Amino acid sequence: MKKRIYSFGIPFLVPVALLTADIGYDAVDFQSTRMKSYNAVSGSMKPTIETGDRFLVRLGMHRSFQAYPFLLSSHSLAPLAVEQGDIVTFAVPSSPDTIYAMRVVGMPGDTIQMASGVLHINGQPVNRERIEDYVDLDSEGVPRRIARYRETLPSGVSYDTLDLFEGSLLDDTRVFEVPLGHYFVLGDNRDNAVDSREASRVGFVPAENVNGIATRTYFDRNHQLLWRNLKPVSGNAR
Repeated sequence: MKKRIYSFGIPFLVPVALLTADIGYDAVDFQSTRMKSYNAVSGSMKPTIETGDRFLVRLGMHRSFQAYPFLLSSHSLAPLAVEQGDIVTFAVPSSPDTIYAMRVVGMPGDTIQMASGVLHINGQPVNRERIEDYVDLDSEGVPRRIARYRETLPSGVSYDTLDLFEGSLLDDTRVFEVPLGHYFVLGDNRDNAVDSREASRVGFVPAENVNGIATRTYFDRNHQLLWRNLKPVSGNAR
């Protein structure tokens, strides 16, 4: 999912820190961290991130300080702590100038496979529950109902995914073994996402390519306030 990037430096963090608890850094922390605002230009992360949504990404401190080298310290060099279920932004390995946003489902050392549309992690199917259909509009503005599932990872993190077509090409894959220092990522819109299932286009994502973790949406495509948590928590990813 390619993004347009808008970067905000340290001054932007003061109102953000005051408005949000989960990114509410104190005076020391917000000086050592930056946020970036991304605009979703594709639907690969529907229904979690809609086309046109704007969302905030927390950068790793080592990345933040590249813009402020005079503030460098050992504290600023801490890497991002990526967890299974996080939505991360990353430079596509095959095209480093392109930034995608996808959900991490496979951690280093995991095995990943899709079988009949069901995600398997380390040989075990994740829990997948059919819930209320997602309603989208086709190219002519006609409502279209799409199967929606609540997927729950072994950690207890859950989120919604879409299944546009039964038996699509990437509903069944080989077993992927995630190398050390890499992640396996999927789009929530499973039949309309270019992700780690396609080795020649994305494949495994090196940890050093990850530049941030999505935290919240803040505007929708109509510039209406849309303050929604994107950092998954056990039992409630939204």
